[in-house]
This record gives sequence, structure tokens and C-alpha cells, in this order.
Amino acid sequence: MIRKRILGRYQRYKEKLAYHQKIAVVKRNTSLLHEGFTGRHHELPVVLCLVKDGMEHIPSFINHYRGLGFEDFIFMDNGSSDDTLDYLVKSNCTVYQCSLGYEEYIYAMKQFLVHLCGQGRWTLYVDVDELWLYPGCNSINLFRFVNYLDNAGYNACQAHMLDMFPKNFQFSDAVDSKSGVLGESYPFFTLHGLKKSPFDRFFIQDDGKRFQYHGGVNQYLFGLEDIYLSKIPLVKLDKTMLVHITSHISKHIVLADLSCALLHYKFTNAFFAKAKKIVEEKRDRWAVDYYGKILKKMEGNAVAIDEQDSFQFNNVQQLVHLGFIDASDAYHASNYTKQKPCP
Repeated sequence: MIRKRILGRYQRYKEKLAYHQKIAVVKRNTSLLHEGFTGRHHELPVVLCLVKDGMEHIPSFINHYRGLGFEDFIFMDNGSSDDTLDYLVKSNCTVYQCSLGYEEYIYAMKQFLVHLCGQGRWTLYVDVDELWLYPGCNSINLFRFVNYLDNAGYNACQAHMLDMFPKNFQFSDAVDSKSGVLGESYPFFTLHGLKKSPFDRFFIQDDGKRFQYHGGVNQYLFGLEDIYLSKIPLVKLDKTMLVHITSHISKHIVLADLSCALLHYKFTNAFFAKAKKIVEEKRDRWAVDYYGKILKKMEGNAVAIDEQDSFQFNNVQQLVHLGFIDASDAYHASNYTKQKPCP
């Protein structure tokens, strides 16, 4: 028993050492391009995002999070060649640049951003094609939401990804150059293909009701079952945590008694062209395998989702009623006053 404890501590030490060593490599290879606006309300979370060529999504992304009440944005650019950098600077966001290899340093770059904000501050790491929503955001403002988490002793909150698509869902070689409003262009979702599985603990404390989704549209359209759709984007860093060690897991956290939504705008009109580019560039082995399977499944053909299998998104409460996300009785029982609706 003693030997097992010693071995466990040693393994944890090695894991933490490797974690901080990679963050240090990112720090040495990162430069500040633009120091943007810093909000007055430091109790609010900071939006963090690793991005490359994100102009299809960035206008809607920034508008969405500012509409929710976020003030501070920090982006890490990993080699954009479109107008991403100009747009972020004009939007007065803080922008860092790092040219390290995406596949090897993707998680270390995310971790660097979290640690940059320091311990004791909430951070929301989201990809540029993800719009985060929390239960009751039409009546509970962002400050009151994180205040509930603080008062309840939580330091992390789970979110489930929900793939959004247009009315006429089809792919072509043409890249849609219009940024548009994502919520208006891609208002539909389906719950078909979603599978639940137990949430592996990974030194995570929770209420016993947390789980993870996988499959979804990936299963429904393309037969890919093992694409996981649950993440832990919202964390309040402390010295014991190992954050974003994968896209779906942080360790040594206390997970909240509710789940949030990540509206995911991957399947846009530009998807087919982007998928081909990713496979050709071979930037990330996992992505090459994933998009390669989809391209093979499609073989250039249009893909359709039956209207009877889909819903039009109205608001986050709809997702609670459908059982896609949840909130505890304690959260519902909290005394909150009505606030400005979220987008």
C-alpha cells in the first residue's frame, strides 16, 4: 500500500513536470502582437482561444461573447494567413503569436493561455467555432453565474458540444467567403446519434451525475461513434490543477452540478473545402484521420438531414427541456433577478 502511494505520487510529479515544461517551451516561443482592452470586472471569466484562419467564425464569436457579458479576450494565433489578425487587433482583443507545431503543442498552447491569466481567475477556453451558453442565461447574468459556482465551491464546469447546420445541409468545393451571423445561417440541430458514456474520473470530483456524449452528427451522418462531444471549457485555475490535458479533460478539479452547451459551427458551407485542405496539409494526424473518413464516406455527394429528425434552435432553455444539458435543484433554487437576455 505504501509503495503504491509513493509510486502514485511519483507518477503525478512526473506528469506535472512534463506539463509545466511544455508550457515553458510555448512561453519561450510566444510573442505579444497586440495588448487589447482589459475590462474592469476581473471576477468575470476571460475568453481564451487558439486560432488559425478563423475569419469565417470570428465576427459572430466576438459578438456572441460580448453579448453574454464577457469583456476580456485573449487569442493565440498559430499562423493565420487570412484577415484574422487584423480583425482581432481592430476589435481590441489581446493577441499572442506562436508558430510551434500545432499537433505537438496544441494543449500546451491552451495551458499557456490559462496560466497567463493566473491562479484564482475564471477562464473560458473555447474554439473559434464554439458559442458557449449556460442554463438560464436569459435570466442570470454572467457575474451571478460564476458567483454561484464560487459560492458552491466549484472550480470547473462541463459543456456539451451540439453541432449546428443549415436548412439545406450540403457540402461543395466552394468556400463561403461571407462571415454572416452563424446563428442565423445554421439554426438547426439534431439529437440523433448521441450516445452517453460514464465520465471517467481523472481525479475529478463531481455530483455523480456527470457523463460524456459522443457520436451525434458524426454518428448520424458519417458512422463515426467515438467522437467525444463533452469538454470542460470553464475553469478557475489553482496550483493543483492540470488543465486541458486533452480536448475533453482537466485533472484535479471540482466539477459543477450543471452542464452548459457549446453550439458548434463546424458543419458550415465551407466544411468540405476545409476538410480537403486539412487532409492535404497533414497538420494534425487525428484531424487527417477524422476528416479523411468523412470525405471517404461522402465521396463528394451531398448530405441531408431529415427535417423530422431536427430542431430549430430557440434558446438555451430549449436544450434543458430536451435533456441535452442540465442544472441541479440547488442552481434552480438560487435567488436570481431577471437580467438582459443572452443572444
